Amino acid sequence: MRSIDVRSFAAGALFACVIVGAARIGTAQAPSAPGGTDHITGFSHIGLAVADIDKTVSDLSRVLAIPRPAIEDVKERQTKVAFVEIGGVELEVTQGYSEAAMKTAKERGDTISHFCLTTQDIVADIATLKQRGVAFRDEKPRVGLTKKWIAYTQNGTIGGLGFELLQPYPEPPRP
Repeated sequence: MRSIDVRSFAAGALFACVIVGAARIGTAQAPSAPGGTDHITGFSHIGLAVADIDKTVSDLSRVLAIPRPAIEDVKERQTKVAFVEIGGVELEVTQGYSEAAMKTAKERGDTISHFCLTTQDIVADIATLKQRGVAFRDEKPRVGLTKKWIAYTQNGTIGGLGFELLQPYPEPPRP
């Protein structure tokens, strides 16, 4: 009888939950109720923080029968990143290799790090969300790994998770 690798099984279950949850989020409409955040247009991706990006993308490729994605080393951020698209849902798989990132990965293990919402006006949405008590790690938008404007909320904004806002347009956000 073959034994089950519990870590691999748990990772597979996590990825299945991510995919199902993302499919539900991806079909949601942008808020339109009074007081809603009118500039948020949809869902962009789910971020996964992992200790071994090579193993994770290999496992994703094998289990989901998809091509193995390229891994990019973003040296200035001490991060390796791979983007995996599955049925219109993107997973952003990252492995930090700074001392702090490696310590966090060892303590937390592989985890969902964030989810990302797209917006047409990142500056306006930051202001609106701040009025609602949301704390941001990025007080002003910055250019992210995909060369788009981003801003992260603090972890714990929604349950234990933070989220990212992303403005996919090439022009800079208005001041």
